[in-house]
Amino acid sequence: MSDNIQRKSIGQLLSLRKAASTWLREAMKAAGYSSQGALAEMAGVNRETVHNLLAMKVDPEEETVAKLARACRVPAPRIVFDTSGGPVGPSTASGWVAEAQAALAAADRLILQDAARLQELEIQAAVRAHEAFRAVASAEKRGKGNRKKAG
Repeated sequence: MSDNIQRKSIGQLLSLRKAASTWLREAMKAAGYSSQGALAEMAGVNRETVHNLLAMKVDPEEETVAKLARACRVPAPRIVFDTSGGPVGPSTASGWVAEAQAALAAADRLILQDAARLQELEIQAAVRAHEAFRAVASAEKRGKGNRKKAG
């Protein structure tokens, strides 16, 4: 990662790695990924990268985290460092998880709105189909009545 992260203390690095690991585990679960390989393929990263992030063996890189976030359809956590090299913002696992949960809640609301609109459109289509069926049946009935009178 950057020079800033290389100057961080072991405790800060472990905290950041744990936060990234927890965030990634939650994001994978929320997106329905059951394997590291499937996520890696969708994100365009190596499976080993996903494994190493989950195992807290490597520092999270901003570009990799962004790719994984896109693949999981969640916002990427902010990995921001202040001038002393300390993490700023959601630097703990709970902060990242809270961001992911908020994004998922917003997505759920949008899905529910879309589902309600889809249901409304399906009802409208069913009513139109029923009206069209009745019109065809009525026309056929009138047509049979006219043929009987003519014959």
